[in-house]
Amino acid sequence: MSLSHLRYLLTILVVATIHSLASADPKIDFFEAKIRPVLIENCFSCHAEQKQKGGLRVDSLAALIAGGDSGTALVPGKPDSSLIIQVLEYSGDTKMPPRGKLGAGVIADFTTWIRDGAVWPKGSDNSGMVKTISVLQDPKRLNHWSFQPIQNPKIPNVTNRNWSPNPIDQFILEKLEKNQLTPAKQTDRATLLRRLTFTLTGLPPSPEEIRQFEQDQSPDAVAQKIVELMNRPTYGERWARHWMDLVRYAETYGHEFDFTIPEAWKYRDYLIRAFQQDIPYSQLIREHLAGDLLENPRLHPDTRANESILGTGFWHFGEAKHSPVDVRQDEAERIDNQLDVFSKTFLALTLSCARCHDHKFDPIPTKDYYALTGILQSSRYQLAYLDDPKPVQAIQSELRNRIDRLAMELPKVNLERALQLLARDPFESQLLSVFALGQKDRLPKLTEIADQLRSRQDKWKQWRESGIVLGDFRAGNSWDWHATGHSFPSKPNSSPRLTVADDGKLQVRPAGWFDSGEFGKKLEGDLRSPTFEIQRNRIWYRVRGHAARINLILDGLRLIQNPIYGGLTIHVNHGDQPRWIEMDVAMWKGHRAYVEILDSAGGSIAIEQVIQADGPPPQESEPSSELLNLVQRRDELPLDVEFLGSIPEFSTILLQTQIREANLQTLHSQIDSVRTRQDQFPTPNRGLAMLDGTPEDDRVHIRGNHKNLGAVVPRRSFEIFDGASGYQTTGSGRLELANRLASGKNPLIARVIVNRVWHYHFGVGLVPTTDDFGIQGQSPTHPELLDWLASWFMEHGWSIKKLHSLILTSQTFQMQSVHHDPKATQVDPLNRVYHRMPIRRLEAEAIRDSLLAISGRLDLRAGGPSVEPHLTDFMVGRGRPSVSGPLDGNGRRSIYLGVRRNFLNPWFLAFDYPSPFSTMGRRTVSNVPAQALAMLNNPFVHEQSKLWAQRMIREIPSDQPLRIQTMWRMAFGKAPTPDELQSVQHFLDEQRGLYGKSDDPRIWEDLAHVMVNSKNFIFIP
Repeated sequence: MSLSHLRYLLTILVVATIHSLASADPKIDFFEAKIRPVLIENCFSCHAEQKQKGGLRVDSLAALIAGGDSGTALVPGKPDSSLIIQVLEYSGDTKMPPRGKLGAGVIADFTTWIRDGAVWPKGSDNSGMVKTISVLQDPKRLNHWSFQPIQNPKIPNVTNRNWSPNPIDQFILEKLEKNQLTPAKQTDRATLLRRLTFTLTGLPPSPEEIRQFEQDQSPDAVAQKIVELMNRPTYGERWARHWMDLVRYAETYGHEFDFTIPEAWKYRDYLIRAFQQDIPYSQLIREHLAGDLLENPRLHPDTRANESILGTGFWHFGEAKHSPVDVRQDEAERIDNQLDVFSKTFLALTLSCARCHDHKFDPIPTKDYYALTGILQSSRYQLAYLDDPKPVQAIQSELRNRIDRLAMELPKVNLERALQLLARDPFESQLLSVFALGQKDRLPKLTEIADQLRSRQDKWKQWRESGIVLGDFRAGNSWDWHATGHSFPSKPNSSPRLTVADDGKLQVRPAGWFDSGEFGKKLEGDLRSPTFEIQRNRIWYRVRGHAARINLILDGLRLIQNPIYGGLTIHVNHGDQPRWIEMDVAMWKGHRAYVEILDSAGGSIAIEQVIQADGPPPQESEPSSELLNLVQRRDELPLDVEFLGSIPEFSTILLQTQIREANLQTLHSQIDSVRTRQDQFPTPNRGLAMLDGTPEDDRVHIRGNHKNLGAVVPRRSFEIFDGASGYQTTGSGRLELANRLASGKNPLIARVIVNRVWHYHFGVGLVPTTDDFGIQGQSPTHPELLDWLASWFMEHGWSIKKLHSLILTSQTFQMQSVHHDPKATQVDPLNRVYHRMPIRRLEAEAIRDSLLAISGRLDLRAGGPSVEPHLTDFMVGRGRPSVSGPLDGNGRRSIYLGVRRNFLNPWFLAFDYPSPFSTMGRRTVSNVPAQALAMLNNPFVHEQSKLWAQRMIREIPSDQPLRIQTMWRMAFGKAPTPDELQSVQHFLDEQRGLYGKSDDPRIWEDLAHVMVNSKNFIFIP
């Protein structure tokens, strides 16, 4: 009998048995006859007790309602809302059963069954009872070590108490003694100094430093040297580079054209300063997550610029596309990368695994993921203004006072003259002549004019009502638009403003505009709208200005480029005459967006109205309510200059009239002083940063699909740590998230960072999987030590430098890298219990910096824009820089070389330099032929070897044995042994014979090249 026949008979048997037990309820009979057999025959093989594809079971009503990765499969009484009907109809992306669509009659039966309440007989579940356990109820997940509160274990009692008083050593020794092992001996002073210097500064010690350290036998010599090394500027550079691996630091966006990330290097310099100043790690968390929102941001000690806000730049280092086909999908991917980096860097959790479904291993439901995406959707990109605003505000206040005094010296205008000059177009001329004459026989004419004005108002009212007003600033209402920088005021001007243009002419800025040009063109600023949904075919902007730009930021898309998205940018350059400008957004209906007005140096822009509408605005100018009221009540209102100045149509023209009537020669010195002062505005210092936008809670994307939305999730942190309640905030929630993580109550924050520091000192963390503390990661080798370090770290002010001192003064760090007892290798072959110090290979940057250091080419200047990468003939493609940087990067440290995603340094890549796409807390450490070939053939290595040899010949011209010893100490951090000296002498003799001259400089160049190709040069024992 075939399997299909057996399955058919089994189905008949099950159905018959159940029918014999069925009640007289026709709905139950319908289920047993029409529904259950179909489920058994077509669905149970993939969605029952033995297997649950897509996380779905269909062998009970409870299981169908609970659903799977795509959400609930059945809503009793609502077939149209039941996913199972869509799946059976083949109307969506998922089509079941996969081998072929069921008949229309079967689908109609399922529709009827669900509409009638989806009756399923009690006690007849094929599964017995569905046991659905939430990821937050699974004991295995909840009891995982990393989610437990941090303990502060007692320092263990060990047999060998004389080995070291450092608590770290007591924990290490306890594990060694349990394995019946003893620690390796203490290493020699020269090796220890090289080890300390590289781990703290990334550079080799000089021969003179080595001699001094070897001679200093004082008890606190090591501790003092550690402090001295951490006080060097090179320390901040070394540890900032480690952190840059975590935040996938890059200076271009990658993808097709590798566009530049503006001001990225300022984040790098911020990091260097932060590590150098030993900013508490809790503060570093707050600055990275919400530095733009801190009430009292940290300021640069010299410039007084905002340091804290620069930390938020890390959010924006992800890869970005300039023309994504699906902009919503692109937004989801950008936020996914941001959350991936955030969760791995600070929490060592793989949050992105919960994008499409509940995390398969860790207690992270998919709702946690979308609670956090809401926080990022409520945040925006900005090039923040970093400098202290007070000096600029002082100049603005001074200028306003000067200009107000200047306005008081303009001549007064009488009513007759004002009415003559106000008449600019036929309609106004007719209107004003009536005012001037004031004759009763002209009253019918006033009625006609009032009708015309009312007709105009009605047209504008109808046009606005057909659209959606995003901004209308004539009443002085800011409409929650937000200005940053210095050129835009905090709210629209409520009255006309006299200004002095850059050419020295007096100008009038009318009332009712957000205007960036009040104090000339040198100031810069940005103005942003609230987030809104695009519901009409056009967005209309009433603007004036030049050398400015309007962007429509669609679903967070920053790279607004052709061919798809070029229409989302408008370049404003038509001067001071107001104009309506159209933006076609028909293809973006339903998307979320906000308007961004950018006033850059040398330009200015003013905006009065922003309206969504399908058709254009009326051609006739829009009269104000004040003007209509004046016409209707002409005989009741006193007509004078002051009264006319309260009418928007006249107020600007009156001030312009005063300027035309003035003798500007008498005001020359005052105008000139204003111009001079406006030139003294400082050039703004800007940096990559985050900015709060309109608060938005996101919806679950079922199976990660942005086109299939589920329930709304309030903005909050991880439920396992902070509960399911959303943040009570009118902001994005980033500040609340930062404060909770930095409070010390989260069990992961301190554990993760002390493990990272341990990893960078020893080459492997107490938790080897530095970026994954979840169930899929490895357990800590010394869990008590990890918790003790985390507790100690928090108790000592979250100080990373203090943590360095604690670890580096331990005997564990100062052991030899070779244990002479063969038993140690047998018992602990992977050195998991630290019976010796691990041997470590230098990273790519440290190898390059070492070459520069010994050659004398190293330039220790700190900070500033990055050096363009040196391009080889093989580095080709779109976005290739037009100019290649110098071969040696101008001698700058490697941290200052530009990081272009599509043009990474190939020599670095040979030594496992990370591609900057996600967090890389543990670099690969390979040992492959490409590395030997890079050291042997790379032009940079040859160049530095030659410079090193020339330096040695110059500095030690005659004493060749001293020259050899000095070179040996520079390259390897110790003096050569007699055998090593003999080998060097033999090599030199061979090269003399090769070149035929005993003083040929190439002899020493070859020696230098051989030495840097030694394993001892790139490995730290």
